[in-house]
Amino acid sequence: WTGALPIVRVLAVAPSPTKFHGIVLADVEYSREDFRCHILASYRLQAQSEDGGLTHLMKTCADIVSAYNVDYFVFEESGFGNWFRGDPTFATFKDKVSVIYHRTTGKSKGHDEYGLQSLSADFEFQHFTFPSGDTRGREMTAMLVEEALNWPDEPTDILMATWLLKYNWRKFIPRSQIVTQ
Repeated sequence: WTGALPIVRVLAVAPSPTKFHGIVLADVEYSREDFRCHILASYRLQAQSEDGGLTHLMKTCADIVSAYNVDYFVFEESGFGNWFRGDPTFATFKDKVSVIYHRTTGKSKGHDEYGLQSLSADFEFQHFTFPSGDTRGREMTAMLVEEALNWPDEPTDILMATWLLKYNWRKFIPRSQIVTQ
């Protein structure tokens, strides 16, 4: 990472009705030619949990948006879109971030060039950096690596949230470059 390019902070969420919700917080370098992403944190929340499942997911997202000055919130819409947009917690942060609803997961994640498998080249050519400076960072990285190595046979919630970053990266524009009228 050279630090020469502006960055955009992005929160990506891949919800699941039965397994886990994948959450990734990342800085994406602003470039139209080359994808570079610095994963800051990743989380796996149990979808069916005593702490509220979707309610806990929404509160976690709101907390991350507030604490980390997030520019973009990318959400795999799937069946949760209406619930998510109607949740009162969403109203507390939707105006603080630009929201990108990812609506084509079913058909786009299997795409030869842009699908989930396209991340392999980005991993190989080190277009991602991962947290590793402490125990929690290494645990977060290990969860993502485990999902990547076991895909497509195991749940891939964090990997899916990571892919949402890659799939949508050309939509991310630094706040300083957004022209308002």
